[in-house]
Amino acid sequence: MKSYKFTALFGAVLIIISGLFLISADGDNKPITLVFWSSSEQTIAPGGQMRFADAVREFEEKNPGITIIYKEKGDYSDYKRTMQSALSADTAPDVFTTHLGISLTPHIKQGKVLALDAFLTSKTKNALLPAALYNVTQEGHIYALPFRGTVSYILCNTEIFEQNKLSYPQTFAELVSLCKKLKSLKILPFAQSTESYNKWVNLFFYETLALRHGGYKTVVENGVKNEDFGDSAFLEAARDMKALTDAGAFPEDKTIQYTDAIDLFFRGGAAMYYGGTWILTLANANKRLITENKIKAIRFPVVSGGKGDIKETWGGAFMGLAVSGRCPHKKEAVRFIEFLGEYIADHASTQATGTEADISLWKAYIGTKAKYGVNSQINALALDSSTLIMGWDVFMPESVVQTYWNNLDALVKGTITPEKFYASLPGNRED
Repeated sequence: MKSYKFTALFGAVLIIISGLFLISADGDNKPITLVFWSSSEQTIAPGGQMRFADAVREFEEKNPGITIIYKEKGDYSDYKRTMQSALSADTAPDVFTTHLGISLTPHIKQGKVLALDAFLTSKTKNALLPAALYNVTQEGHIYALPFRGTVSYILCNTEIFEQNKLSYPQTFAELVSLCKKLKSLKILPFAQSTESYNKWVNLFFYETLALRHGGYKTVVENGVKNEDFGDSAFLEAARDMKALTDAGAFPEDKTIQYTDAIDLFFRGGAAMYYGGTWILTLANANKRLITENKIKAIRFPVVSGGKGDIKETWGGAFMGLAVSGRCPHKKEAVRFIEFLGEYIADHASTQATGTEADISLWKAYIGTKAKYGVNSQINALALDSSTLIMGWDVFMPESVVQTYWNNLDALVKGTITPEKFYASLPGNRED
């Protein structure tokens, strides 16, 4: 009898141990490997001290049982093509950095990119800037975790403004009047590239003006993302561009290169410059205005009768971290991108000027490494923005982007009318 009881007990113990072994082998304790691709570290954090190898090692130490296989796949352009091919061929890695906008859209529709909503922690969502998710959200779902981005602003040379007793414009009408006043003083209002190769620079003005007239939902959600440019906001913005041109806002020389225009501003050759965060990093040797705090960053003014909010800002995430829809370890992959997103945010990008190349989209890190006053001003603008939206070209098919830039350039140079420019926009053409 005792022998029988011992045998039965021993058998039960074996069954329990076997069950525990199976749980261990197939459950949370099973070793997991995630493959991670990215473009070069200089693309992700130019001038920064961020090293993915360090980030991976720290994550693995904090998450025993998860191994990350990291592969660098080239610079910005090469990597974009590599990822597009991998997604199309179903050979994408588990986790990858990604360019945003239309390049992801077809893959999202095919289920090749994971919707992160159900996996992201509330801690992560609350840690991001309120407007940080606009560029990574499609049809109500989050498909990438942004880490750093950009924001646009008008840089003003305070020496020019103070010496000539000029006020900083708060409305578009005041901006036009300011340009006319500066022109009469023989001071160039805006340093701006005019060389044909850099036609895209005009989008800062035009796209912001459209936002001011129509607001984010009308212009971007209902308009740009659906290739529907019929709203009057697109026409009014074109007319305002002509008003700026007529007021002498831009250089008359039609051959100014992009970096030369930036250099012109930092040498004191213009009162203002409108562009993205990276402009400060291109000051090169002419950084006195930065180091001596002779620059004031302001928002682009409102327009009369406009439906847009002045806090709707050109900018936001231009790259993010995504997870393959076919990743077998989705929970762990999202845990990794949450860690990595914050890690990148904590390692600010700087250039030789000592200025930040972009902004952190994580509230805890924005401005924490700002060296100069203008960086602090820009970070404050980003933190207080209601919407951050990148250039429309990220939402447009490549087949129409160049035409858009060409016609915008022609509008600024006065070779087509606002009405003809409006008629040339996608969806408005009769051909």
